[in-house]
Amino acid sequence: GNTDFITQQLLAEKIDIALVEGNAHYPQVSYTPFVKDELVLVTRANSKLAKLIEITPKQLLEIPLVLREQGSGTLEVIFKALAEQKINPKSLIIETHLESSISIKKYLQYAEAAAFLSIQIVANELKYNELSVIDIKGLEIFRTFQFIQLHGNSSSLTDLFKRFCIAHYNLK
Repeated sequence: GNTDFITQQLLAEKIDIALVEGNAHYPQVSYTPFVKDELVLVTRANSKLAKLIEITPKQLLEIPLVLREQGSGTLEVIFKALAEQKINPKSLIIETHLESSISIKKYLQYAEAAAFLSIQIVANELKYNELSVIDIKGLEIFRTFQFIQLHGNSSSLTDLFKRFCIAHYNLK
């Protein structure tokens, strides 16, 4: 689920711990940074857009985009980075909003559009030349995944989960 949904599940005590990328901060929630992740602009490797190896931030206003849905921490991070470049999200050509990175990758296989996705999520598609990165001059988008849990709700199981994630992150 997106950051808003997961945080509400945590606040309702339906889950004990989660990983989120959003920047919402609730006083009753403990936030522990886990890992930094880069978001890159990608498109189908054989699309017209793939010929754009590098663009300026303003050229984003000419590209149809597929974005995550409202409430997504990813969307929040993207909009914040674009605002720093003086780009109003309302000026973007948003083709559609989808609820997962996987659905966005599938959509891009058949569309003349681009999307901001985690470099980790598109690694295989880049390796097999299914997707292509469009660099944006002067714009890098990073987000931090964080463990969230209610203050005082730590247990040996949640501590073990955090240690497991940290020990096994990004191992091949």
